[in-house]
Amino acid sequence: KGQHFLYINSTAQEEGSRARIITTEFFPASLGVCRVRFWFWMFASRQTGVLKVYSVEEHGMDILMWSSSKNEENKWMYENVVLSSNTPFRVAFEFEVGQNEPTEFALDDISFTPECMDG
Repeated sequence: KGQHFLYINSTAQEEGSRARIITTEFFPASLGVCRVRFWFWMFASRQTGVLKVYSVEEHGMDILMWSSSKNEENKWMYENVVLSSNTPFRVAFEFEVGQNEPTEFALDDISFTPECMDG
């Protein structure tokens, strides 16, 4: 692993607060062949937040592709998510703060399969 990753500290946030990062470029329309791969860290002792991956269509429609609120282990976890959209799309990662305990959340090594460029 390198020296850098995206990190969110939810200590000062209220339940339901969201943080989002989105690709700047659009991928061509793709049905079930484009995949995004990433590592994530999400840990809290009781309630966690939720990490979501969306395909965001040209006209702004968000389509949920995957979500997780796993908090069993205090470690990095790998995920591989299929992305689909009938129109060109961007990809958004969104983290929503849960209740009670502050949640530590991080994303690293985000990559896309070559099929994403071909559509």
